[in-house]
Amino acid sequence: MSGSRVHRSERGARAILTDLDFFPSVPFPGVKKPWTGVCHRCGRPGHPALGNVLKGSNPCAYCAGRRTDPALAEGKMLARGFAPSVPFPGAMTPWPGVCLRCGRHGSPKFQRVNLRGDDPCAYCANRQPDLDLAWAKMRARDFEPSVPYPGRHHPWAGVCLKCGNPGSPRFAGIQAGQGACAWCGGNRVDDAIVLGKMLALDWQPSIPYPGNLALWPGVCLKCGEPANARYADSAGSGIRPCRCGPTEDLVRGKLLAQGFVPSLPWNGSRERWVGVCHVCGRAGSADLKNLMGRGGQVCAYCANKRVDPDLAWAVMVARGCDPVAPYPGNPIAPWACTCSTCRMPIAPSYSSIRRGQGGCPSCGRIGMESGYRPDRPGTFYLMSNPGFACLKVGITNDLDSRFRVLRRLGYRWNVAATTRDGRVALAAESIMLGRLRGEGIAFGAPLGSDGYTETFPDDDQHPYQVWWRDSLAGALELAGHRT
Repeated sequence: MSGSRVHRSERGARAILTDLDFFPSVPFPGVKKPWTGVCHRCGRPGHPALGNVLKGSNPCAYCAGRRTDPALAEGKMLARGFAPSVPFPGAMTPWPGVCLRCGRHGSPKFQRVNLRGDDPCAYCANRQPDLDLAWAKMRARDFEPSVPYPGRHHPWAGVCLKCGNPGSPRFAGIQAGQGACAWCGGNRVDDAIVLGKMLALDWQPSIPYPGNLALWPGVCLKCGEPANARYADSAGSGIRPCRCGPTEDLVRGKLLAQGFVPSLPWNGSRERWVGVCHVCGRAGSADLKNLMGRGGQVCAYCANKRVDPDLAWAVMVARGCDPVAPYPGNPIAPWACTCSTCRMPIAPSYSSIRRGQGGCPSCGRIGMESGYRPDRPGTFYLMSNPGFACLKVGITNDLDSRFRVLRRLGYRWNVAATTRDGRVALAAESIMLGRLRGEGIAFGAPLGSDGYTETFPDDDQHPYQVWWRDSLAGALELAGHRT
């Protein structure tokens, strides 16, 4: 049914508006005509039509946001730091004024400021830069614009001051930190330069340059095989597009430059070439993969990847460590020795001796006012910390005092053994730590604890207690004691 039939009387029409807190001040004019009244919510006058109200429209245009109070609009603009210079023109009409923060003129729309939360000043919001500042920023990037400022997101034609090539960067990209010249940035290249770089890599393209990342068909000038290449992959890294491998003359020249002379003809292998190193005088096979890829040492002895047992023995003796067993074969493995000064059994690694570390802990610790004293009885222990899931190996002269300190950190006893000769416990600890390092165990103490180089993770993959017993037995055997 139509609204005119339902609300023929003024009383019924007036009741509908009063239920919505709008009170008419004149007689009912009709369903489709404006009806003057006052909103009791905001106190402002209005002229709603009853027909629109029946369709769900709010009778007050101010409360519904369809109309704005000029005084309220001006107050909101001032609160956002913008002073209008003309009366309120409407929510969707540009409103001229001055920004109170930067002093520049602008014409924001009140609806965008009020409903969307936009900054009324386009300069302060970086939506519109100062023209002098925009030109200065472009010149600071070595780019000279040749046309007036077109806008933040439009291409700005000009010339690069570095390479002289034309370009059209967007000022928004410059503000975001992008480069102004695509040529200098490598995003655009000269076709002649591209062709020259590919020819230098023994690659003859068969079609014009397709782009930086596109597949580029061509032919290898060494093996004659056709294949595809990407300019970005080849020119940037210097890697040849074809994997046919280096020539014999190139490989031989690089080997001779390092003092390595091949003793056999080259069989085309990319990995090894047997010969003699004239730097150290040892025979071996050159690591061609390391030579051609990273330019590293080809001789394993000169690169410290392999150790001469006789040389290792001489180094240990020179550092005061008399080996009692052959070279273990691994530079980080413990090597059973005897200190030439105190004759204490020790087990340093060859790698630690080469790095300049001392071989005998006893000679380095005797005479200290605090810490472990090898000239007194010592205890070799292994503790566990369930809270941190770690184990701790160590030595001490005062077992009770040491346990009281570690117990506060959550440690508990696993195994311990006390020897009258403190050097035996010290040797056992050295053997145990060397074994752990040789197995690649990672060290690290819990937060608030010491012993970073003696604490390691507790797991079920390694027999730590067996290693502890073997270390103690090895130290007793080296010292001449019976287990």
